[in-house]
Amino acid sequence: MIKIQYVVSGIKEDVERTLRYFIKDGIVLRFNRVGFKTKYYGNDGGGLGTLKSRLEKSSEEVQKLAIHFKDYGKIKVRKNGVWEFDLKKLKAPLEKPTLEIKVLPPISPMEFTHLYCLLENITIEIKHGKSGRRGFPKHRATIFGITKGRYNGIVGLSAFTKKHPDIYAELLRIGKLICPFEFNSIFVNKNVVCPKHKDENNCGESLLISFGDYTGGNIVIDEVVYDAFCRPIVFNGSQLEHYNTDNLVGTKYSLVYFNGSYN
Repeated sequence: MIKIQYVVSGIKEDVERTLRYFIKDGIVLRFNRVGFKTKYYGNDGGGLGTLKSRLEKSSEEVQKLAIHFKDYGKIKVRKNGVWEFDLKKLKAPLEKPTLEIKVLPPISPMEFTHLYCLLENITIEIKHGKSGRRGFPKHRATIFGITKGRYNGIVGLSAFTKKHPDIYAELLRIGKLICPFEFNSIFVNKNVVCPKHKDENNCGESLLISFGDYTGGNIVIDEVVYDAFCRPIVFNGSQLEHYNTDNLVGTKYSLVYFNGSYN
């Protein structure tokens, strides 16, 4: 649970909470300039109190934030004298990311039976050139959950999620079984043999797991080979280089649960 440590008056409590969730999760969605249409500061001391009575306390709280979170924003003083801690737009927390690779207990292949049948009954488009990832050969992959439109820049549920809600529901069910962190996006790869790369748009840790009727195609993370068949592997894909061994035979699906940076 997130605990507020520095802001005690409540004036800038929302700012400290936003910062702490960002540092913990690597991503946060904050709505600025949204509020009730009302007069916040009255002359009678009711509600939020008078503007004058809050100026000193707001300056104290903002200075605390500037001391303890100096890399995440800067002090800004409005024309009316109110102090603000102006947040920067960051793609990832500034604290040193974990480079630990965690191999979690395996789960039964039976958990993937329904998902495998659903995926085998659809066509996952071939990615290549501008529609694929730079440096990747032709491959079949798609994303479920939140994504950002390549051309319109709109952040929301992917087209494949809307088209196949039954698959998305099954992906979420499996995610709840195996994923130790909250996620907003899921990559589904079919028979992908990826070259050496880093997932630069991922925030924090990702979880990889594979299933199907196949051999080979193991994942290599930081030059160590791992078998992800029905075994979740958690690692920071934005920091650790990884790729697949080029010996895949059969039908292999891989799922990657992660938090995408869609700023």
